[in-house]
Amino acid sequence: MKAIEIINKVQEALQKRAESKIQRYPRSTFIASDIVECERYLVYSVLDWDKREKPTTDIIDIMESGSELEKIILKQFLESGIEVVEFQQPFELKKNGEVYLRGKVDGKFKDGHERIPFEIKTVSENIFRSVSSYDDFKKKPYLKKYIYQTQLYLYGHEYEEGILVLFSRGHKKLLPVQLDYELCGRIVDMLERSWEYVKKREYPEKKKCEFCEICGFRTICQPDSELKEAKFVVDERVVEMLDEMEKLRESKERYEQLYEEVKKIFNEAGNYVAGNYILKVKESERKQVDTKAIPDEIKQQYMKVIKTRILSIEKK
Repeated sequence: MKAIEIINKVQEALQKRAESKIQRYPRSTFIASDIVECERYLVYSVLDWDKREKPTTDIIDIMESGSELEKIILKQFLESGIEVVEFQQPFELKKNGEVYLRGKVDGKFKDGHERIPFEIKTVSENIFRSVSSYDDFKKKPYLKKYIYQTQLYLYGHEYEEGILVLFSRGHKKLLPVQLDYELCGRIVDMLERSWEYVKKREYPEKKKCEFCEICGFRTICQPDSELKEAKFVVDERVVEMLDEMEKLRESKERYEQLYEEVKKIFNEAGNYVAGNYILKVKESERKQVDTKAIPDEIKQQYMKVIKTRILSIEKK
């Protein structure tokens, strides 16, 4: 079919384009949008930027889509009569005249003489549903980046409050953000300590943290790990699904345990009513072959190889 041929050509062309976009970029300072509470990660991000795990083509597509959607959201704000100023305004943090962090704020809402900085984030549907307040971002290590980023924006621009704009599948949430002096103090101290390591081209001690499992520098930070040959997945959607699966695993195990306990109680066929529940017990018979009674030479005649794929998931 001609349609199939064209589809294959289009998919191949899109794949090549996405692969051409996979790049690593050198850094001379820390970047506000890429801050985690791991000094070793921060040092790697500057000294070893070229050794970071490359993003997948799916991530490249998501990043490009997010960038375009942010432009659309800004356009919607403006067309709604909302005054938006100072687009992509850069800021820096310095110590003794040395710049150790840079960042850009998406823009500021202007209301009379008041200006409030805002940051737009396009997120997956799962994240969008799970977040109803700024504090909800503290629940996952990959979401804490948003907290550190917005706090540094407020700190760097000397604002007491700001707004985090979430967008997913045509829906928006605007969440208020308050400057947290204690958190900012901790982040700035960490950044300044990490910058001293960068200047000396040294690395802080390795410490296990909650970000390790999705860290793009794990292959060089833990070269002796059994996962050194593993392909790292940086797609946050996968992590979200695995987190949800872990919760369901606990529920499923408990459900099955209770099911077996209840089943033992009702050992006769029939219908039962317990509170608001109706239980139906049925008995059935089935025939099966006793393979242990079959001689091995007979089994070999009917032996065949069946390939299966087994996914084993372990919680770290």
